[in-house]
Amino acid sequence: MAAAEERRRADMGYDGPSDYSSTLARISAWSSAAGMQTSPENAPDTLLLGGEVLVLDVALLPEPTVHASYAGSAAEGRHSPAMDAFFSRLVSDVSKGGDGRRLRDALEYMMRLDNLAKREGNAGARWFDEVEALAKELARFTQEEVAVLAQ
Repeated sequence: MAAAEERRRADMGYDGPSDYSSTLARISAWSSAAGMQTSPENAPDTLLLGGEVLVLDVALLPEPTVHASYAGSAAEGRHSPAMDAFFSRLVSDVSKGGDGRRLRDALEYMMRLDNLAKREGNAGARWFDEVEALAKELARFTQEEVAVLAQ
């Protein structure tokens, strides 16, 4: 059993204990594996994850939240509420003991977008703008479908 657990942790990119106190360490290891730079913030239980364009500010207390922002020529420090909500759900799952597979996959995907955005310079923010636009359109569509089904 110990060998299987050790292998599982190695597959996850983090070889420390799997408890609540290690949540930031696990997220840090996963984001580093995805190609992000990580640094602890001044406040306890917070972590800053950064790519070339994308920045994720992770806080565990009072509840797990993530603030996503990205650079772009039209408005530096653009904010993405849809990405905030998405990553906050994933971090919350990890803080409750989840294996973090969805978070690791999302970090890897976001770093692919970050690399595409970096190649395009200031126009590269579109990779994140489009994610936000799709999230808004999906929410609108879902609300319309709920209304139709309610009738």
